[in-house]
Amino acid sequence: MANFTTVKSRSSEVIAALRVSPIEGLALAEYSNGRTYLYSKVDRGALIDLLDRNCDSLGMFANRYLKAEGVNCVRV
Repeated sequence: MANFTTVKSRSSEVIAALRVSPIEGLALAEYSNGRTYLYSKVDRGALIDLLDRNCDSLGMFANRYLKAEGVNCVRV
């Protein structure tokens, strides 16, 4: 079972909550519309940077890394 870390809260019109597991390359995104998706094979370096640097926009992060080629997604 993955050990997820919650990304610190920041304003986002698209993402309500984001939890990540950099070691396993996983992200669990809850969108503002209430849907939740599990992403796998996410760039581990990008997940670590997200936790370390706290990017300005979770929506931009999602578009760049969660929707990247090779990333798997399933609605949960």
